Amino acid sequence: MAARKPATAKKTVAKSKPAVKAAAKKAPVKATAKKAATKPVAKKAVMKKAVVRKPVARKATVKAVKLSVVQQLEKELTVLQTKLAAARSKALTDAEKDVTKAVAAQAKATEKLAKANESRKAAAEKAKTTKTAAALRQLETAKARTEQAKADLAAAKEAAVAAKAALAALTLEEKTRAALAKVVSDFEKTQAKLSAKASTKKAAIKKPAAKKTTSKTTAAKPAAVEAPAAEKP
Repeated sequence: MAARKPATAKKTVAKSKPAVKAAAKKAPVKATAKKAATKPVAKKAVMKKAVVRKPVARKATVKAVKLSVVQQLEKELTVLQTKLAAARSKALTDAEKDVTKAVAAQAKATEKLAKANESRKAAAEKAKTTKTAAALRQLETAKARTEQAKADLAAAKEAAVAAKAALAALTLEEKTRAALAKVVSDFEKTQAKLSAKASTKKAAIKKPAAKKTTSKTTAAKPAAVEAPAAEKP
């Protein structure tokens, strides 16, 4: 019995060794956890960027100027005069084009009549020599063409005369307006010169100069002082 005691002691020692090892393993973990908990974490200071606000460009509000009734009518009249001048210029240009077309049409009608007369003369001579039904029919056709050419030429002449008359009327109106505008412009220039002369004359007239007031009292005082001195014996 005495010989078995050491065996039990070894078993207890052997059993206690793993427990000690486990305790030893757990101890450093706890220590490191405590150290990690105790160490303060250095926070990085975040620098906030200053927000630069761009100045907002404000649009300049233009106040609408109220026009009087007269000013409004004058403005409308100026617009109408501009439109009227453009319409008159266009009418004059169109009249010139019409004259050109009418003259060209008259020239064509004249040439056509000349050809019709030539063909009529040739058909008449042929009818005299042959005296056949075909020659007579050609002569009648040539005569009809000649009459039609004469009518066309007369119409072309009338159109040319009318176009020239319209152009002459518009040209005369334009010249009259130009002459009237020149008279008005000359009148305005003379009025401007007269008003300028009147303004210069007013500026040239000087104001009446202020009279110098001689102090009579200062001149009389020495005489009054000398008079008593002369009376004394």
